[in-house]
Amino acid sequence: MTLNDQIIELTEKLQAKNRDNKLNAEGKRVLSALQSGSIAPAQLGLVLQGATFSSADEILGSLRGAVDPNMQLIADQLSPNSPQPVSAGDVARAMERAPMDRYREENPVAAFGYEMAGSVPFGFLGAGRTLAANAARAGASGAISGYMAGEGSGLSADRLTSGALGLGLGAGGDLAMSALRRPASNAYDAIFRTSESQAASRGRREAERMLVEQIKADGYSVEEAIALVARLAGKDFTLADIGPNTQQLMDAVAVLPGPGKATAMRYLEARQKGRNGRLGTILQEAFGQRANLYNDFQALKAARGKSADKLYGSANKIEIPYSSELRELMRTPAMQEAYARAAQIAANRGDGTALNLRLMPDGRLLDKQGNSVSAIQTRFLDIMKKGLDDVAFPRQVQPGLGKESVMAVRDLRTNFLDYVDNANPTYARARALYAGDSAVMEAMERGRGLLREDTDELADALSRMNASEKEAFRLGALQNLQDQFDISVESANMARDVMKSKRRRDLLRLAFPEGEKGQADFDIFFDNLTRESTMAVTERAAANSMTAQRSELIKQMRNRSATSLDLPSSLTDLLVKNAKQNGAVAEDQMLQATAARLADMLVETDPVTLRRLAKDLESDDLMTVLRRHAPDLLVDAAPFVASLFTNPQSLGSQMGRVGANLSPEQQALMQ
Repeated sequence: MTLNDQIIELTEKLQAKNRDNKLNAEGKRVLSALQSGSIAPAQLGLVLQGATFSSADEILGSLRGAVDPNMQLIADQLSPNSPQPVSAGDVARAMERAPMDRYREENPVAAFGYEMAGSVPFGFLGAGRTLAANAARAGASGAISGYMAGEGSGLSADRLTSGALGLGLGAGGDLAMSALRRPASNAYDAIFRTSESQAASRGRREAERMLVEQIKADGYSVEEAIALVARLAGKDFTLADIGPNTQQLMDAVAVLPGPGKATAMRYLEARQKGRNGRLGTILQEAFGQRANLYNDFQALKAARGKSADKLYGSANKIEIPYSSELRELMRTPAMQEAYARAAQIAANRGDGTALNLRLMPDGRLLDKQGNSVSAIQTRFLDIMKKGLDDVAFPRQVQPGLGKESVMAVRDLRTNFLDYVDNANPTYARARALYAGDSAVMEAMERGRGLLREDTDELADALSRMNASEKEAFRLGALQNLQDQFDISVESANMARDVMKSKRRRDLLRLAFPEGEKGQADFDIFFDNLTRESTMAVTERAAANSMTAQRSELIKQMRNRSATSLDLPSSLTDLLVKNAKQNGAVAEDQMLQATAARLADMLVETDPVTLRRLAKDLESDDLMTVLRRHAPDLLVDAAPFVASLFTNPQSLGSQMGRVGANLSPEQQALMQ
């Protein structure tokens, strides 16, 4: 009979007397001591057993026997009926071991798990470099554990036998485990790490991680980036356009063959085809209308000319004194040439009476009788103004006519108009309403040549234009940009060119009205061009990466064929080759899944879907985090945990316990 059996028998005897009220005071003290149980609960005790090579019961029992007087009280009750003396330490060790033995009997699997968990820390000590070293560690661990799990004291036969059995079982068990580790690991990888579904799942999670990283690298949070795309709904702006880092993701997606590449390229090609339409909308929003130059001119002429004609009719009848100042203007070469042009204009219009005076080289004006005039009708000066317009703003600049000459003629024109306006305010109002065909056309032409103009010169010219001429200039600028977008092979080049140069931006700003409203309109227009330029860069994804695409295809072909020619020579070889082949294919599958998920996210524009995507990418609530990471953690944690449990020290510790149970002395006691 074991000491534990004796303790159980004594406990039952005292409990029976206590129920019959026949137990004296000393007996009650002994029963209370017996019922005090162990220091550590069964589960904790088993963990400690695993952590101390099956010696936790010995350690705790020895300590308790030395400090707890109740253990000696129980020992005194047991010794008279025991075949050998019983010490307080013997009683304490038995009481610490009893709940663990009961738990092992009732829950063998759980008990084994608790002991293995206790031995896990030994797994972090690492394994030997050779089979012999591993077996030696496992044997030593088994010997210590077996000895400590044995019965008796010192060098008792049971302890020595248990230690020897633990040594052999530990070393042998590790040799057997070493033979199984690699095939088991390969099989695990083949089943759980290289399956198509696992590769696809990992690929999707990797895509989400990469997108979050690149969005943040571009200076946005996920929430800010998705809010920006949602705010620009309808303008085809996506997460791929956030910045250079997300654009690089799109370029990578376009290199990898598979569904992701097809998704990305279909979207980008469709978006590129719609660029002219988007640019037209941008221009329409900025300038208020979109039409060709001639139609713009005719519409402007019809809108303003009808009202202006009435004022011109009244103004042209008014006579203006022919002063010496006006005569000095008329004697200049430009005015002499303007007179000739005016004569042609009047003749071509069949208006023979408009130019009824002759201009002399000295600046005098003569009537039909050859007399000098002292006053002239504004109608004559208006025809002169049209002739002067042709001189100041020729369709083609004459050879040899320098910039200073052109500017001098235009200054003369300004002085002439200032004089006439001051002398005839009605004419000034008519001209402010509608400047006339040639001036309006010239303003439009200058708008069409906007990006070729000198900024300072153009600003000066605009300062002299009236309302109708400025509107004509803006219409010309509109037409210029539209022409550039329509004829360019890569039409967003114009937008990029405008943004590269401050001078060009300043010129383009002149096409908008002055003041806060004009600046606000220009800012919106420029932001739109900036966005369109960024989108055009994104659309160049994979445009020059045929070599990269070819290399990726060759890599995939090699992955699929590298292990397909050699026949396996054994079951282990079969598992190894299968795992290697599956791993190579799984790598391709994961890359394609990553690219496919990236493509879906990078081209998404639907606000509702984007909101769901934001929650998937950046939500930190527990369920979302678990859903996102648990699959990978479980797959990766299992081999790690298995390696800890099967480490030589851990394995030897458990084999020592088995050895103690198999010793002849233990078997005899259990019988």
